[in-house]
Amino acid sequence: GIEEGKTLSLEETLSKDFTIRGIEISETTTRNGHKFVADELEKSAQSLRGKPILKDHKNSVDSIVGRTTNNVNWDKASKNIKFEGVIKDRRAKEMIFDGLINKSSLLNLIKRTLMPWLVLNIF
Repeated sequence: GIEEGKTLSLEETLSKDFTIRGIEISETTTRNGHKFVADELEKSAQSLRGKPILKDHKNSVDSIVGRTTNNVNWDKASKNIKFEGVIKDRRAKEMIFDGLINKSSLLNLIKRTLMPWLVLNIF
Protein backbone atom coordinates (compact mmCIF):
# COMPACT_ATOMS: atom_id res chain seq x y z
CA GLY A 1 0.00 0.00 0.00
CA ILE A 2 0.86 3.64 -0.08
CA GLU A 3 1.97 5.28 3.15
CA GLU A 4 -0.35 8.04 4.30
CA GLY A 5 1.08 11.46 3.54
CA LYS A 6 3.69 10.09 1.13
CA THR A 7 4.07 11.99 -2.14
CA LEU A 8 4.58 9.66 -5.09
CA SER A 9 7.04 10.41 -7.85
CA LEU A 10 5.74 10.60 -11.42
CA GLU A 11 7.23 7.16 -12.10
CA GLU A 12 5.56 5.66 -9.00
CA THR A 13 2.24 7.25 -9.98
CA LEU A 14 2.39 5.99 -13.57
CA SER A 15 3.35 2.49 -12.40
CA LYS A 16 -0.04 2.20 -10.66
CA ASP A 17 -3.34 1.43 -12.39
CA PHE A 18 -5.68 4.43 -12.66
CA THR A 19 -9.16 3.52 -11.40
CA ILE A 20 -12.12 5.43 -12.76
CA ARG A 21 -15.72 5.25 -11.55
CA GLY A 22 -18.92 6.73 -12.83
CA ILE A 23 -22.43 6.32 -14.11
CA GLU A 24 -22.74 4.68 -17.50
CA ILE A 25 -26.37 5.42 -18.16
CA SER A 26 -29.54 6.27 -16.32
CA GLU A 27 -33.10 5.46 -17.27
CA THR A 28 -33.80 8.08 -19.92
CA THR A 29 -35.25 8.97 -23.29
CA THR A 30 -32.64 10.22 -25.77
CA ARG A 31 -33.04 13.27 -27.99
CA ASN A 32 -33.90 11.01 -30.91
CA GLY A 33 -36.70 9.39 -28.89
CA HIS A 34 -34.98 6.12 -27.96
CA LYS A 35 -36.16 5.06 -24.52
CA PHE A 36 -33.87 3.23 -22.11
CA VAL A 37 -36.06 1.71 -19.44
CA ALA A 38 -34.93 0.34 -16.11
CA ASP A 39 -35.74 -3.30 -16.93
CA GLU A 40 -33.55 -3.26 -20.08
CA LEU A 41 -30.68 -1.51 -18.33
CA GLU A 42 -30.79 -3.84 -15.35
CA LYS A 43 -30.49 -6.85 -17.68
CA SER A 44 -27.56 -5.30 -19.60
CA ALA A 45 -25.43 -4.18 -16.63
CA GLN A 46 -23.54 -7.44 -16.17
CA SER A 47 -22.70 -7.62 -19.89
CA LEU A 48 -20.50 -4.52 -19.46
CA ARG A 49 -18.14 -6.22 -17.00
CA GLY A 50 -14.61 -6.92 -18.18
CA LYS A 51 -14.99 -4.94 -21.41
CA PRO A 52 -11.98 -3.23 -22.98
CA ILE A 53 -11.74 0.55 -22.81
CA LEU A 54 -10.47 1.74 -26.20
CA LYS A 55 -8.73 4.97 -27.15
CA ASP A 56 -10.47 5.11 -30.54
CA HIS A 57 -13.02 3.38 -32.75
CA LYS A 58 -10.50 0.97 -34.31
CA ASN A 59 -11.38 -1.91 -31.95
CA SER A 60 -7.83 -3.28 -32.26
CA VAL A 61 -5.52 -4.64 -29.59
CA ASP A 62 -3.36 -1.51 -29.92
CA SER A 63 -6.39 0.65 -29.09
CA ILE A 64 -7.00 -0.92 -25.66
CA VAL A 65 -6.03 1.39 -22.76
CA GLY A 66 -7.87 -0.40 -19.96
CA ARG A 67 -10.80 -2.56 -18.99
CA THR A 68 -13.96 -2.31 -16.97
CA THR A 69 -13.86 -4.28 -13.74
CA ASN A 70 -16.49 -6.64 -12.37
CA ASN A 71 -17.80 -3.65 -10.41
CA VAL A 72 -20.43 -2.71 -13.01
CA ASN A 73 -23.86 -2.90 -11.44
CA TRP A 74 -27.45 -1.79 -11.72
CA ASP A 75 -28.41 0.65 -8.96
CA LYS A 76 -32.11 0.12 -8.38
CA ALA A 77 -32.54 3.21 -6.18
CA SER A 78 -31.05 5.68 -8.67
CA LYS A 79 -32.07 3.68 -11.78
CA ASN A 80 -28.64 3.74 -13.39
CA ILE A 81 -25.68 1.53 -14.18
CA LYS A 82 -22.59 2.38 -12.15
CA PHE A 83 -19.22 1.29 -13.46
CA GLU A 84 -15.58 1.01 -12.50
CA GLY A 85 -12.72 0.77 -14.95
CA VAL A 86 -8.96 0.54 -14.79
CA ILE A 87 -6.65 2.46 -17.13
CA LYS A 88 -3.45 0.47 -17.61
CA ASP A 89 -1.88 2.00 -20.71
CA ARG A 90 1.12 4.10 -19.71
CA ARG A 91 0.67 6.72 -22.44
CA ALA A 92 -3.00 7.19 -21.53
CA LYS A 93 -2.04 7.55 -17.85
CA GLU A 94 0.64 10.12 -18.74
CA MET A 95 -1.92 12.13 -20.72
CA ILE A 96 -4.40 11.98 -17.82
CA PHE A 97 -1.67 13.00 -15.35
CA ASP A 98 -0.56 15.89 -17.59
CA GLY A 99 -4.15 17.10 -18.04
CA LEU A 100 -4.18 16.34 -21.78
CA ILE A 101 -6.98 13.85 -21.16
CA ASN A 102 -9.36 15.57 -18.79
CA LYS A 103 -12.69 14.49 -17.34
CA SER A 104 -14.51 15.43 -20.55
CA SER A 105 -12.02 13.58 -22.78
CA LEU A 106 -12.15 10.55 -20.52
CA LEU A 107 -15.93 10.53 -20.69
CA ASN A 108 -15.81 10.60 -24.49
CA LEU A 109 -13.24 7.81 -24.51
CA ILE A 110 -15.45 5.57 -22.39
CA LYS A 111 -18.64 6.51 -24.23
CA ARG A 112 -17.08 5.41 -27.52
CA THR A 113 -15.75 2.24 -25.95
CA LEU A 114 -18.60 0.65 -24.07
CA MET A 115 -21.74 1.90 -25.76
CA PRO A 116 -22.22 4.81 -28.11
CA TRP A 117 -25.25 6.01 -26.11
CA LEU A 118 -23.71 6.09 -22.67
CA VAL A 119 -24.21 9.08 -20.44
CA LEU A 120 -21.22 9.17 -18.11
CA ASN A 121 -20.23 11.11 -15.06
CA ILE A 122 -16.85 10.41 -13.53
CA PHE A 123 -17.06 10.82 -9.75
